[in-house]
Amino acid sequence: MGLRRGEALAIHWRDVDFEGGKIHVRGTLERSRGFEQKASLKIGPPKTVNALRTITASDAVFVVLKKAKAQQAEERLKAGSLWEDEGLVFPTSYGKKCDPRNLYRAVRRASEICGVLEGRPHLFRHGAISQILEGGYLPDYKLSRTMGHSSVAITTETYGHYKPLGEKEALDRWAEDLGIA
Repeated sequence: MGLRRGEALAIHWRDVDFEGGKIHVRGTLERSRGFEQKASLKIGPPKTVNALRTITASDAVFVVLKKAKAQQAEERLKAGSLWEDEGLVFPTSYGKKCDPRNLYRAVRRASEICGVLEGRPHLFRHGAISQILEGGYLPDYKLSRTMGHSSVAITTETYGHYKPLGEKEALDRWAEDLGIA
């Protein structure tokens, strides 16, 4: 989906519209440390005004989310009275907010097991954006909006080098798709 780490960790089940095929990004989870205080996790406003958005998701994403919801119900039963229901899609095994550092460690561990050299959650965002651009699945302006960028320029300047086709190649491909080449 290309969400930022904090955005994904802040999604509640109420933000997931299974019937409409949409996910509402309403905030971001942050780890904060006050003066002489233990670190705390809080859900605050998103990174930018444009990060507050509704994303259309594929059917495959909702299949995964339904499985996650069922797995979460099992974890809730196992946790019993220790479960603290915050309604999050990606909580700890006790229903609480997941520390972004723990997500980072889990991704690193899974990457090592799979033999992937660079395993950071933000690379999933980069990968999603680059693959969508490369495949031409969405126009730049829609992709920019989907990713919560403040402008199309951010999307195209940061990820534009992923576009494999030049102007002529793109037009030739379009002509082929129309059946006139």
